[in-house]
Amino acid sequence: MITPAQKPRPDTGHVGRGDNMSKKTLFDAGLNIAQEVAGKVLDLLKSGRGNEVTPQMYSAADKQFLVENYDLPTDTASRLERGSEGGFDFDTGRYHGGFDEIEYMADPSDVYMNPEAMLEGTESGTYSGQAHSGGGLYTSDDPSDAGDNYASLTGPDVRNQVSMELDRITDSSNLYDAANFMFDDMEKAEVQLIPQLLQHQAIRNSNIDPKDAQKVVDRYNELMSRDYFTKGDRIEFEELVEDVFGTADPDSTVRSGSFPPGFVQALAEYRITRGGGQVVKLVDRVENPVIIGGPKATVFKGGRRELDPADYIDDAEQQIDQSAYPDKIEYREAVQERAEELANDDSYSFDMEGPAVDIIEDLLDNMPDDGSVGYDELRSALYMHLDDYGEIDAEDLEKIFRQNYNSNYYDLDQAGPGQILNQVYRNAGFDAIDLPRAGTTFGFGPTGATHRVELDPTKVRSPNAMFDPRLSQLPNLTAVATPTAVGLGALSQIDEDGEAQ
Repeated sequence: MITPAQKPRPDTGHVGRGDNMSKKTLFDAGLNIAQEVAGKVLDLLKSGRGNEVTPQMYSAADKQFLVENYDLPTDTASRLERGSEGGFDFDTGRYHGGFDEIEYMADPSDVYMNPEAMLEGTESGTYSGQAHSGGGLYTSDDPSDAGDNYASLTGPDVRNQVSMELDRITDSSNLYDAANFMFDDMEKAEVQLIPQLLQHQAIRNSNIDPKDAQKVVDRYNELMSRDYFTKGDRIEFEELVEDVFGTADPDSTVRSGSFPPGFVQALAEYRITRGGGQVVKLVDRVENPVIIGGPKATVFKGGRRELDPADYIDDAEQQIDQSAYPDKIEYREAVQERAEELANDDSYSFDMEGPAVDIIEDLLDNMPDDGSVGYDELRSALYMHLDDYGEIDAEDLEKIFRQNYNSNYYDLDQAGPGQILNQVYRNAGFDAIDLPRAGTTFGFGPTGATHRVELDPTKVRSPNAMFDPRLSQLPNLTAVATPTAVGLGALSQIDEDGEAQ
């Protein structure tokens, strides 16, 4: 049975009226809960305890109250100066396309392949564990790319997300099971949207009258509000559903008492888009991105230990018959060639070393070594490339890994290929993943656009943020926002100078 979700009270730092009321603070009478939380944040900042402010506490704080009582200048010039001093790049615009407001970026390590696990705090409709590069906040340097491809139902990426959601719904259970008196797989809010969803273009030719559908919803809501319902209530409701959603066509694949197939499509689209998209402008302070492809691609050096052939001259002289070389120059060349062979052969007695080896070993450590052919082939392919070239760039690393990745290793609770690479890059100290050939990589979008996957939640902000260094640990994009940008939907209206319109 569907019941309304319980909304937990945010972590307010255990705001109370005990010890805090023994002195004059911003907690004085007449404040609502959000203002009290804002007062708590301000008290912590002024007492040098900004590190105790949590993302949940900040989210619950009244932003207008914060700004009005802030102890730092809140004008645009002062905010941007603090941001620049903190290393934020205001010259290169970063744009995120999505369908829900983004309050903060979650830790990418929390995202796995489970298709039901979205990034908490982003709610952008992206199943980030299945995304190309794993968990993180995805941005483009081209606002039209972010809008057309990631904030529109016509975008290829969005269509793919809808397809995955549609598969998930249809693979789970019937949306309506009259026998059990419940709408399976639907939230209460989604049930209430049935009349609107029935008007969706995908099923505009349906013979179901939205007004009749509204009667089903109203009766459902009324029954769900009760502590219990009778057998007669159940029968009455089932008959109502049969009357509205039933089909008179005996050859129809739609069974009596179920939603038409087009409704499932509409529901999947709604779950991804939530009714509309937006493009959010952001700034970051990325210091060490791993670059996948392009002229500035990240290269990992490594390979066999290089041994000096000069150390093998004596052994070479003993192995080369001088009488076979009447010419002294030819003899010395033969000795030198043999010394190089001995040095090279001896190098194989040492394990490969260097940053490339560290990356490869970490990559392999994040995969299950179950003795399968795929795993062995991956190890062999990576080390063969390194042995041949003495280095491996990030693009070749990903190509070899993805080509040899065997998804049969994993169940849905484990990380996918993008998330494994994501983890390896973060372990190596990278704070972002740059894809300068995103259009080519994904097969859509402008070829000149560079995508970036933000890996460090503390290094991404709204241009309207306060850029308070005392809150640098927070993942909240607005920490702290000016009043004009409290609603994150306003971020789509930021002009080129970083001002809210």
